[in-house]
Amino acid sequence: MPFFSIVIPLYNKTDFILATLDSVVNQTFKDYEIIVVNDGSTDDGLTKVKAIKNPKLSIHNQENKGLSAARNLGITLASGHYVALLDADDIWESNYLESMFSLIKKFPQYNIFGSTYKESRKGRLMDIHTSFRPLKNESFHILDDYFAANYKQFIIDKSSLILKIDFAKTCSYSETIDVGEDVDYYLNYFVDEKIVFLNRPLVIKNCDGINKLSASVISDKKIPHLEYFKTLYKSNTSVQKYIDIQLYKLAIKYTYENNGFERQKCIAQINPIHLSTRQRFLLKSPKWVMISLRALKFYLLKLNIRLTT
Repeated sequence: MPFFSIVIPLYNKTDFILATLDSVVNQTFKDYEIIVVNDGSTDDGLTKVKAIKNPKLSIHNQENKGLSAARNLGITLASGHYVALLDADDIWESNYLESMFSLIKKFPQYNIFGSTYKESRKGRLMDIHTSFRPLKNESFHILDDYFAANYKQFIIDKSSLILKIDFAKTCSYSETIDVGEDVDYYLNYFVDEKIVFLNRPLVIKNCDGINKLSASVISDKKIPHLEYFKTLYKSNTSVQKYIDIQLYKLAIKYTYENNGFERQKCIAQINPIHLSTRQRFLLKSPKWVMISLRALKFYLLKLNIRLTT
Protein backbone atom coordinates (compact mmCIF):
# COMPACT_ATOMS: atom_id res chain seq x y z
CA MET A 1 0.00 0.00 0.00
CA PRO A 2 1.56 3.33 -1.04
CA PHE A 3 1.63 6.20 1.41
CA PHE A 4 0.23 8.74 -1.09
CA SER A 5 -2.28 8.22 -3.90
CA ILE A 6 -1.81 11.12 -6.31
CA VAL A 7 -5.02 11.87 -8.20
CA ILE A 8 -4.66 13.87 -11.43
CA PRO A 9 -7.80 14.68 -13.46
CA LEU A 10 -6.92 15.16 -17.12
CA TYR A 11 -8.98 17.14 -19.60
CA ASN A 12 -7.29 18.82 -22.57
CA LYS A 13 -4.00 19.70 -20.86
CA THR A 14 -1.63 18.46 -23.53
CA ASP A 15 0.68 21.47 -23.14
CA PHE A 16 1.11 20.92 -19.40
CA ILE A 17 0.59 17.29 -18.36
CA LEU A 18 4.15 16.08 -18.97
CA ALA A 19 5.65 18.85 -16.84
CA THR A 20 3.11 18.06 -14.12
CA LEU A 21 4.01 14.36 -14.17
CA ASP A 22 7.72 15.20 -14.22
CA SER A 23 7.23 17.16 -11.02
CA VAL A 24 5.77 14.02 -9.44
CA VAL A 25 8.49 11.68 -10.70
CA ASN A 26 11.13 14.09 -9.38
CA GLN A 27 9.79 14.03 -5.83
CA THR A 28 12.35 13.17 -3.17
CA PHE A 29 9.66 11.06 -1.44
CA LYS A 30 8.96 7.99 -3.58
CA ASP A 31 6.23 6.02 -1.80
CA TYR A 32 3.26 6.89 -4.01
CA GLU A 33 0.99 5.80 -6.82
CA ILE A 34 -0.19 8.08 -9.64
CA ILE A 35 -3.82 7.85 -10.77
CA VAL A 36 -4.59 9.81 -13.94
CA VAL A 37 -8.31 10.06 -14.70
CA ASN A 38 -8.87 11.01 -18.31
CA ASP A 39 -12.14 12.94 -18.41
CA GLY A 40 -12.89 12.49 -22.12
CA SER A 41 -9.98 14.58 -23.41
CA THR A 42 -10.12 15.54 -27.08
CA ASP A 43 -6.46 16.57 -27.47
CA ASP A 44 -3.38 14.31 -27.44
CA GLY A 45 -2.66 14.67 -23.73
CA LEU A 46 -3.81 11.10 -23.09
CA THR A 47 -1.46 9.81 -25.79
CA LYS A 48 1.45 11.54 -24.07
CA VAL A 49 0.56 9.99 -20.72
CA LYS A 50 0.19 6.52 -22.26
CA ALA A 51 3.72 6.78 -23.64
CA ILE A 52 5.13 7.03 -20.11
CA LYS A 53 6.39 3.70 -18.81
CA ASN A 54 6.14 3.96 -15.05
CA PRO A 55 4.86 1.13 -12.83
CA LYS A 56 3.53 3.69 -10.35
CA LEU A 57 1.23 5.19 -13.01
CA SER A 58 -2.27 3.99 -13.88
CA ILE A 59 -4.69 5.57 -16.35
CA HIS A 60 -8.46 5.42 -16.12
CA ASN A 61 -10.89 6.73 -18.71
CA GLN A 62 -14.37 8.14 -18.35
CA GLU A 63 -16.66 10.08 -20.64
CA ASN A 64 -16.52 13.81 -20.06
CA LYS A 65 -18.28 14.34 -16.72
CA GLY A 66 -16.26 17.22 -15.32
CA LEU A 67 -13.47 17.85 -12.86
CA SER A 68 -15.39 16.78 -9.76
CA ALA A 69 -16.39 13.42 -11.25
CA ALA A 70 -12.78 12.80 -12.28
CA ARG A 71 -11.53 13.58 -8.78
CA ASN A 72 -14.18 11.37 -7.21
CA LEU A 73 -13.25 8.43 -9.45
CA GLY A 74 -9.57 8.88 -8.68
CA ILE A 75 -10.25 8.94 -4.94
CA THR A 76 -12.42 5.82 -5.24
CA LEU A 77 -9.52 4.03 -6.94
CA ALA A 78 -6.92 5.24 -4.43
CA SER A 79 -5.19 2.60 -2.33
CA GLY A 80 -2.82 4.82 -0.36
CA HIS A 81 -3.00 6.09 3.20
CA TYR A 82 -3.48 9.68 1.96
CA VAL A 83 -4.83 11.27 -1.22
CA ALA A 84 -2.81 14.09 -2.80
CA LEU A 85 -4.76 16.12 -5.35
CA LEU A 86 -2.92 17.62 -8.33
CA ASP A 87 -4.35 19.47 -11.32
CA ALA A 88 -2.91 18.47 -14.69
CA ASP A 89 -1.29 21.87 -15.30
CA ASP A 90 0.23 22.56 -11.87
CA ILE A 91 3.71 21.77 -10.53
CA TRP A 92 5.03 20.42 -7.26
CA GLU A 93 8.39 21.44 -5.88
CA SER A 94 10.59 18.35 -5.51
CA ASN A 95 10.29 18.30 -1.71
CA TYR A 96 6.50 18.72 -1.56
CA LEU A 97 5.57 15.14 -0.68
CA GLU A 98 8.51 14.75 1.70
CA SER A 99 7.49 17.92 3.51
CA MET A 100 3.87 16.83 3.74
CA PHE A 101 4.91 13.36 4.93
CA SER A 102 6.86 14.96 7.78
CA LEU A 103 3.87 17.12 8.67
CA ILE A 104 1.53 14.11 8.68
CA LYS A 105 3.89 12.15 10.94
CA LYS A 106 3.82 15.03 13.44
CA PHE A 107 0.02 15.28 13.43
CA PRO A 108 -1.44 11.91 12.37
CA GLN A 109 -4.72 12.60 14.18
CA TYR A 110 -5.85 15.16 11.58
CA ASN A 111 -7.56 14.60 8.22
CA ILE A 112 -6.54 17.62 6.12
CA PHE A 113 -3.07 18.91 5.25
CA GLY A 114 -1.81 21.53 2.84
CA SER A 115 0.83 24.06 1.93
CA THR A 116 0.80 27.50 0.43
CA TYR A 117 1.73 28.04 -3.22
CA LYS A 118 2.87 30.51 -5.84
CA GLU A 119 1.05 31.53 -9.00
CA SER A 120 2.57 31.32 -12.45
CA ARG A 121 1.38 34.15 -14.71
CA LYS A 122 2.98 34.60 -18.12
CA GLY A 123 6.16 32.96 -16.88
CA ARG A 124 6.35 35.01 -13.67
CA LEU A 125 6.01 33.52 -10.22
CA MET A 126 3.91 35.58 -7.83
CA ASP A 127 3.19 35.25 -4.12
CA ILE A 128 -0.45 34.92 -3.15
CA HIS A 129 -2.24 37.61 -1.14
CA THR A 130 -4.15 36.11 1.78
CA SER A 131 -5.82 37.18 5.02
CA PHE A 132 -3.64 34.72 6.95
CA ARG A 133 -0.96 36.38 9.06
CA PRO A 134 1.56 33.93 10.57
CA LEU A 135 3.72 34.82 13.51
CA LYS A 136 7.39 35.38 12.82
CA ASN A 137 9.45 32.19 12.31
CA GLU A 138 6.36 29.95 12.30
CA SER A 139 6.46 27.34 9.55
CA PHE A 140 3.41 25.19 10.24
CA HIS A 141 0.02 25.90 11.79
CA ILE A 142 -3.06 24.04 12.93
CA LEU A 143 -5.95 26.15 11.69
CA ASP A 144 -9.01 26.01 13.90
CA ASP A 145 -10.89 28.27 11.49
CA TYR A 146 -10.06 27.58 7.86
CA PHE A 147 -12.50 30.16 6.54
CA ALA A 148 -11.10 33.14 8.45
CA ALA A 149 -7.78 32.48 6.74
CA ASN A 150 -9.34 32.50 3.25
CA TYR A 151 -11.10 35.84 2.92
CA LYS A 152 -8.72 36.91 0.15
CA GLN A 153 -6.92 34.26 -1.87
CA PHE A 154 -7.13 30.66 -0.73
CA ILE A 155 -4.15 29.74 1.43
CA ILE A 156 -4.30 26.16 0.10
CA ASP A 157 -4.85 25.36 -3.56
CA LYS A 158 -6.46 22.15 -4.85
CA SER A 159 -3.00 21.01 -5.91
CA SER A 160 -1.57 21.57 -2.44
CA LEU A 161 -4.31 19.68 -0.61
CA ILE A 162 -3.80 16.26 1.00
CA LEU A 163 -6.58 14.24 2.64
CA LYS A 164 -6.50 11.17 4.87
CA ILE A 165 -7.90 8.29 2.84
CA ASP A 166 -10.92 7.52 5.08
CA PHE A 167 -11.91 11.20 5.06
CA ALA A 168 -11.43 11.52 1.30
CA LYS A 169 -13.51 8.44 0.49
CA THR A 170 -16.49 9.67 2.52
CA CYS A 171 -16.39 13.31 1.33
CA SER A 172 -17.22 13.54 -2.37
CA TYR A 173 -17.07 16.56 -4.66
CA SER A 174 -20.47 17.58 -6.00
CA GLU A 175 -20.72 16.47 -9.63
CA THR A 176 -23.64 18.80 -10.34
CA ILE A 177 -21.63 21.99 -9.83
CA ASP A 178 -19.75 23.48 -12.79
CA VAL A 179 -18.07 26.45 -11.09
CA GLY A 180 -16.84 26.75 -7.51
CA GLU A 181 -16.80 23.04 -6.72
CA ASP A 182 -13.94 23.66 -4.28
CA VAL A 183 -15.91 26.31 -2.40
CA ASP A 184 -18.79 23.86 -2.12
CA TYR A 185 -16.40 21.12 -0.88
CA TYR A 186 -14.87 23.33 1.80
CA LEU A 187 -18.27 24.46 3.04
CA ASN A 188 -19.52 20.90 3.19
CA TYR A 189 -16.55 19.31 4.94
CA PHE A 190 -14.07 21.82 6.41
CA VAL A 191 -16.24 23.71 8.91
CA ASP A 192 -15.70 21.25 11.77
CA GLU A 193 -12.18 20.18 10.78
CA LYS A 194 -8.77 21.47 11.80
CA ILE A 195 -6.37 21.95 8.88
CA VAL A 196 -2.64 21.38 9.29
CA PHE A 197 -0.99 24.02 7.11
CA LEU A 198 2.63 24.38 6.03
CA ASN A 199 3.44 28.03 5.40
CA ARG A 200 5.86 27.35 2.55
CA PRO A 201 5.06 27.70 -1.17
CA LEU A 202 5.74 24.17 -2.40
CA VAL A 203 3.32 24.23 -5.34
CA ILE A 204 3.17 26.32 -8.50
CA LYS A 205 -0.38 27.01 -9.64
CA ASN A 206 -0.70 27.67 -13.35
CA CYS A 207 -2.98 30.68 -13.94
CA ASP A 208 -2.49 30.75 -17.71
CA GLY A 209 -4.00 27.41 -18.71
CA ILE A 210 -7.34 26.86 -20.40
CA ASN A 211 -10.53 26.03 -18.50
CA LYS A 212 -9.83 28.54 -15.72
CA LEU A 213 -12.72 30.25 -13.89
CA SER A 214 -11.24 33.69 -14.55
CA ALA A 215 -11.52 33.08 -18.30
CA SER A 216 -14.88 31.27 -18.34
CA VAL A 217 -18.50 32.38 -18.60
CA ILE A 218 -20.47 31.37 -15.52
CA SER A 219 -23.99 32.51 -16.43
CA ASP A 220 -24.87 29.15 -17.98
CA LYS A 221 -23.16 27.12 -15.26
CA LYS A 222 -24.33 25.75 -11.94
CA ILE A 223 -22.71 27.34 -8.89
CA PRO A 224 -22.73 26.23 -5.22
CA HIS A 225 -25.96 26.76 -3.28
CA LEU A 226 -24.47 29.48 -1.09
CA GLU A 227 -27.84 30.55 0.29
CA TYR A 228 -28.22 27.06 1.78
CA PHE A 229 -24.84 27.32 3.51
CA LYS A 230 -25.68 30.79 4.85
CA THR A 231 -28.71 29.30 6.56
CA LEU A 232 -26.88 26.17 7.71
CA TYR A 233 -24.06 28.15 9.33
CA LYS A 234 -26.02 31.24 10.35
CA SER A 235 -24.28 31.42 13.75
CA ASN A 236 -20.76 31.05 12.34
CA THR A 237 -19.45 34.56 11.66
CA SER A 238 -16.30 33.59 9.76
CA VAL A 239 -18.22 31.25 7.43
CA GLN A 240 -20.84 33.97 6.86
CA LYS A 241 -18.13 36.42 5.86
CA TYR A 242 -16.43 33.83 3.64
CA ILE A 243 -19.71 33.12 1.84
CA ASP A 244 -20.44 36.83 1.36
CA ILE A 245 -17.03 37.29 -0.25
CA GLN A 246 -17.75 34.40 -2.62
CA LEU A 247 -21.11 36.01 -3.46
CA TYR A 248 -19.28 39.29 -4.11
CA LYS A 249 -16.91 37.56 -6.55
CA LEU A 250 -19.84 35.98 -8.36
CA ALA A 251 -21.68 39.30 -8.54
CA ILE A 252 -18.66 40.89 -10.18
CA LYS A 253 -18.48 38.07 -12.72
CA TYR A 254 -22.18 38.41 -13.52
CA THR A 255 -21.67 42.16 -14.01
CA TYR A 256 -19.03 41.49 -16.68
CA GLU A 257 -21.46 39.09 -18.34
CA ASN A 258 -24.39 41.57 -18.27
CA ASN A 259 -26.40 39.14 -16.20
CA GLY A 260 -28.28 41.59 -14.02
CA PHE A 261 -30.72 39.03 -12.64
CA GLU A 262 -28.08 36.71 -11.16
CA ARG A 263 -26.01 39.70 -10.06
CA GLN A 264 -28.89 41.05 -8.00
CA LYS A 265 -29.59 37.61 -6.53
CA CYS A 266 -26.03 37.52 -5.22
CA ILE A 267 -26.08 41.08 -3.90
CA ALA A 268 -29.39 40.49 -2.10
CA GLN A 269 -27.77 37.73 -0.01
CA ILE A 270 -24.67 39.73 0.99
CA ASN A 271 -24.34 41.33 4.40
CA PRO A 272 -22.36 44.49 3.44
CA ILE A 273 -20.52 44.62 6.78
CA HIS A 274 -18.54 41.60 5.57
CA LEU A 275 -17.15 43.51 2.57
CA SER A 276 -14.41 46.08 2.43
CA THR A 277 -15.11 49.70 1.47
CA ARG A 278 -13.62 49.07 -1.97
CA GLN A 279 -15.77 45.98 -2.49
CA ARG A 280 -18.94 47.85 -1.56
CA PHE A 281 -17.92 50.63 -3.94
CA LEU A 282 -17.40 48.20 -6.81
CA LEU A 283 -20.78 46.55 -6.29
CA LYS A 284 -22.43 49.95 -6.74
CA SER A 285 -20.25 50.98 -9.69
CA PRO A 286 -21.24 50.81 -13.37
CA LYS A 287 -19.70 48.13 -15.53
CA TRP A 288 -17.23 50.49 -17.23
CA VAL A 289 -15.59 51.23 -13.88
CA MET A 290 -15.11 47.52 -13.23
CA ILE A 291 -13.70 46.96 -16.72
CA SER A 292 -11.23 49.81 -16.27
CA LEU A 293 -10.08 48.51 -12.88
CA ARG A 294 -9.81 44.99 -14.27
CA ALA A 295 -7.61 46.20 -17.11
CA LEU A 296 -5.44 48.03 -14.57
CA LYS A 297 -5.26 44.90 -12.42
CA PHE A 298 -3.97 42.73 -15.28
CA TYR A 299 -1.52 45.43 -16.38
CA LEU A 300 -0.09 45.59 -12.86
CA LEU A 301 0.12 41.80 -12.71
CA LYS A 302 2.44 41.96 -15.72
CA LEU A 303 4.66 44.20 -13.57
CA ASN A 304 4.48 41.68 -10.71
CA ILE A 305 2.21 44.00 -8.72
CA ARG A 306 -1.04 42.63 -7.31
CA LEU A 307 -4.07 44.92 -7.03
CA THR A 308 -6.85 43.41 -4.93
CA THR A 309 -10.07 44.46 -3.26
